[in-house]
Amino acid sequence: MEDKLQSVGFRKRFQEAYPWIVAPLIVGAPMRVMSGPELAVAVSSAGGFGFIGPGLKPESTAVDLETAKGLVAASGIHQSGSVLPVGVGFQIWNGNLDVSATAVSQYRPAAVWLFAPRNGQSDVDVWTKRLREASPETKIWLQIGTLREALDAVRSASAPDVLVVQGAEAGGHGRTSDGAGFITLLPEIADATRGSGIPLVAAGGVADGRGHSGRSHGASQERALGYQAGDGRRRNTVRTHLYIFAARSLAEQFTRAPSPELGGAQAARI
Repeated sequence: MEDKLQSVGFRKRFQEAYPWIVAPLIVGAPMRVMSGPELAVAVSSAGGFGFIGPGLKPESTAVDLETAKGLVAASGIHQSGSVLPVGVGFQIWNGNLDVSATAVSQYRPAAVWLFAPRNGQSDVDVWTKRLREASPETKIWLQIGTLREALDAVRSASAPDVLVVQGAEAGGHGRTSDGAGFITLLPEIADATRGSGIPLVAAGGVADGRGHSGRSHGASQERALGYQAGDGRRRNTVRTHLYIFAARSLAEQFTRAPSPELGGAQAARI
């Protein structure tokens, strides 16, 4: 009963902050380069929450937000105050905070999704403080993949507004060695963060209604989805170690080739 009441409270807060959404909330994840302004606005127009992914250059964010602003004006989406009814994602480890904060200040997206800090929560705190100064109405979403990251986030003086909990089933960038499957990870984090008042959004391997219902939990009824691969590719993917995290990609000549940087190692077959 307590979980159900908490879920209802979280949903009310989501709908107050993002009045165009419908329940259950479906989130279009900010996949780098692939999630552009057209997709983000289409998701928000359909009652979800669309995020624009990082571009090839830090300056791409402002260009994409300008495009989204024009699309939103023609869409009739119900906006809240002066915020733009889409979100934008940043990879902290290779992001440019000055450029990012300027774009957020100018366009005021409804939320910013942060991911992949080099130095853990300390980097997240720096970005969170700066972005909140740039646009106080913009909510901070933080993607995490372990219980330790979740606890560091909720205990921080610059705690996020939303935690995106990504399981090891994720089709894009995931944990190299310390990730956990969603069935165990989400309840564990929900229990550990229960008193924080921070909503959880489930991510990782959610491709259809079965994935959505399979991840239902009292503290999280919201789901983040990426692109779904075509039928001919589902059994033809590999998991590679990219920087400090694992990435899933199509199996082809490049990914099968031994890597000199990794001592001749090849991508792991999934």
